[in-house]
Amino acid sequence: MEAWHDFLVAQVGASAALGGLLFVGLSLNLEKIVSLAGVAERAQIPLVMILATLLLGSLLLIPRQEFLPLGAEGLAVGIATVAMGTRFGLRAMHASPPDYRGRVFLSLAFFWAATLPYIIGGLLLLAGHDSGMYWIAGAICVSLIKAMLDAWVLLIEINR
Repeated sequence: MEAWHDFLVAQVGASAALGGLLFVGLSLNLEKIVSLAGVAERAQIPLVMILATLLLGSLLLIPRQEFLPLGAEGLAVGIATVAMGTRFGLRAMHASPPDYRGRVFLSLAFFWAATLPYIIGGLLLLAGHDSGMYWIAGAICVSLIKAMLDAWVLLIEINR
């Protein structure tokens, strides 16, 4: 796990910074976000994704952990992230006007592609395979990309 230290430190820092910027940006457009059907629900997804990368990165940085706790942390954060994001995404889909539901579903599918690897990585680590860290690293990177794209929509595209 020592080899992953610098990567995890960088991701925790990036997640914290992105989370702060997202909160500021959301507060600037809060009135518009709340007034549009389904957008407030959709705004919760990037927050969940950033929180997952921040929390899991922090947990994985705890020194001298064996595969069992590492896997349990990855699995727990993965399951919670997928469950919460799916709930918010489905609520956003149902609240959105019918002609936007396809876009919301595509966004939800991208969310699943970004976050399901947390669960795979956690399971691999639980089974004693260090390759689980590569799945978690991929999930962190894709989650940050997805969160950035969602943030762009909520901060810039919403004003067009």
